[in-house]
Amino acid sequence: MNFAKHLLHTSGYTHAVPTDTWNVVLYQLSATDAVALLGLLQAHDDAKVDAHSFTAVMSALGEADDLQGAFAMLDKMKEAGHEPNSMTYNTLILDSGNAGELDYAVQALEEMEEKGLFPLMEVYEMLAALADHKGKIELAQKFGERRDAMRAAKAKAGDDIDEEFGLKRE
Repeated sequence: MNFAKHLLHTSGYTHAVPTDTWNVVLYQLSATDAVALLGLLQAHDDAKVDAHSFTAVMSALGEADDLQGAFAMLDKMKEAGHEPNSMTYNTLILDSGNAGELDYAVQALEEMEEKGLFPLMEVYEMLAALADHKGKIELAQKFGERRDAMRAAKAKAGDDIDEEFGLKRE
């Protein structure tokens, strides 16, 4: 965090630090420091943040078992005009699942799917296992079926899998 503050306030090179570099730093910080640095970056005239910046902070919050904070950061991200992407939702779903919070995970998955985004196959595997563990057998079967459908589509599409799931390469 000290190095980040130095880059922002002392070095005079803030304008030359790419957003991706800040994002890597955000992924390395604790939840508290990541939230603080994101705020400093947003307030600085020469620093820029993007959807990945917010996702990095959500990841840190999720790893700290602060799911409420992670979902609040999702709201802040939207308020700041950044559109959540697949990485954002996969992060929220997996962190929620790892914390055993099926409701949070399903909330993020539903929002993701409403936006026409697709989760990682691991998301469906984790959700099926978690729902089964919580005794929600029908929900576990639903997630298992989605996982199987994704596997089948992937096998059918072969090299065109990115097209099948709307993940066109540029």
